[in-house]
Amino acid sequence: MYRRERKISAGQEESKIKTKLRIKIILLFGVTIFFIISIYFLVFSYNYRRYEEKVLGEESINTLHSLENSIHTVIDSANDYSKILLSDEVIQKTMESGNLFDNISQQSEIIRKIYSIMQFSNSIDGVWLVDNREQRLFVGSSADIQLESEKGIDDDVYQKLQDGNRGYRLVVREQNGQRRISLVRSYNALKNFRNLGFIGVDLKSDTLGNLVQSIRHEGSEEIIVLDQENNILYRDGTRKIKNTRLVEIAEKTARAHTKVMLEKARTKDGSYLLTSVSSSKNGWTIIRSLPIQESKNARDIIQLNVILIFLSGILILGGAVGISMMLTTPVQRLLNCMKGIERGEFLRIEEKAFLEEFKILFKGYNRMVTKIEMLIRQTIEKQKRIRQVEMNEIQEQMKPHFLYNTLDSIEALALMGETDKVCELVESLGDFYRKSVSGGREMLALWEEFKMTEDYANIMRIRFGDTFRFDISLQEDCREYRIPKLTVQPLVENAFQHGIRAKNRFGEIQVRGYETEGWLHILVQDNGGGISDQTVTELGGEKHTKHGKSLGLRGTIERLRLMYGEGFQYKIGNQSGTKIHLMIAREALMEEKDGLSESNINR
Repeated sequence: MYRRERKISAGQEESKIKTKLRIKIILLFGVTIFFIISIYFLVFSYNYRRYEEKVLGEESINTLHSLENSIHTVIDSANDYSKILLSDEVIQKTMESGNLFDNISQQSEIIRKIYSIMQFSNSIDGVWLVDNREQRLFVGSSADIQLESEKGIDDDVYQKLQDGNRGYRLVVREQNGQRRISLVRSYNALKNFRNLGFIGVDLKSDTLGNLVQSIRHEGSEEIIVLDQENNILYRDGTRKIKNTRLVEIAEKTARAHTKVMLEKARTKDGSYLLTSVSSSKNGWTIIRSLPIQESKNARDIIQLNVILIFLSGILILGGAVGISMMLTTPVQRLLNCMKGIERGEFLRIEEKAFLEEFKILFKGYNRMVTKIEMLIRQTIEKQKRIRQVEMNEIQEQMKPHFLYNTLDSIEALALMGETDKVCELVESLGDFYRKSVSGGREMLALWEEFKMTEDYANIMRIRFGDTFRFDISLQEDCREYRIPKLTVQPLVENAFQHGIRAKNRFGEIQVRGYETEGWLHILVQDNGGGISDQTVTELGGEKHTKHGKSLGLRGTIERLRLMYGEGFQYKIGNQSGTKIHLMIAREALMEEKDGLSESNINR
């Protein structure tokens, strides 16, 4: 009985020891989990708040850039209206007379035109003209008309405009207790650019306010707009920032390389995020002050992370972690490889799986990837061949064009008995075609294409004598860029045949090649009769024109479209002659080899 009682007592003691040990392990684990959660909470809270401030700052800067663009749009609109009035014949004639008030009928016509133009803008409050007698004619948006014998703006503004002789200036002036923005430019004669006076466009006093209110949120934020002299043009909000501080922010932003400032400030009312943008176009500075407050979303995310960590700590006690890793690792590998396919990376799985099912799945996946790669390569090669055939067909349409015209020239010289010129022309024609053949190459360096174009111009000089001037120049950095052959010559041929000859007087043809803002720019310009609006419209559409004179131009445009896709742009000007601008992205030129690049085929 005694021994049994001792066994029971020993068993109870062992049980108590195990229980105490378990309690100690649980308490130790709990303390460890609590310590980890506390450290995580502090680190996560700090970094998440910094992240929110960064996101808030970037959003604020984007908003300020949007406001800046809106202001530039309003100013550019006012500038466009001033240019329209600058080119008006009636206003030009009146300003050349030197007296705005001399001719009543012309004055009425000017007022009518200005008022009719202002009806198309919601931001223009008035337009005024100043002649060389310092007389001012003002026409307001509400049919307000004033005839004054004073300029209305400080003389130093007019002096700067006269010295610059072009462009405009933004002037901020006080009128009826409000700051008014005026765009002022020199009014010059179109014939000799002689200064005839000045023209000004007044913006409505509530223009800035309407633009700011469209982006401002209700609350304790503040938005301030400063001019180039750091004078306050507009201010809306809590007015917590002192004027001296605004000047410091504006100067700091102007000195910044990116013309953008983002910093955190503290006041007695809390923390604020200050963002500002300095406009390189007009020197204005836009400042925004936003209160920094902890969002409910941040608290929810932090709490969720604490709960997840606590649950993860509990799961660590079990043996499920090892089993889950054994099962999830192969699946994760498979998912990563499948995501790689979306990015164009055909990765194969070499994972050693413990389960036979995973081995079968991986082998099937690898066979599928191999098949997809083969099909894509076949598709790319097929598209390459199709595109090459299309380009060759377009080029073949263009080749006979020059040959026929040159043979006509040889025939004409032979009929006139100019045997020396015939020989010289045949020799030049042979040189031209040897270069155009170019050893079977489809792509030529830009300097080779320009040299071939210059050979064509020499052939035309032999035929027609000094009836035109040909000027060609190529930027040194662009010489080795490769483009499809017979790109420039057909454009020069069109300029000569349908521009210079059609006008029947001495003409000029200019060819330029240069790089600007990441684009290779090729310009072919003549002072001939120009291209009709109908032809320009047809070139921009899908319908093929029936006008033979646009064959070389259309063929060139179609070839470059097929070759470069979105990396090619063009522009045609048909006023006072013809200007043809061909623009090819530098990235497309760098990618181009002896055929089409795969990136352009996939387009």
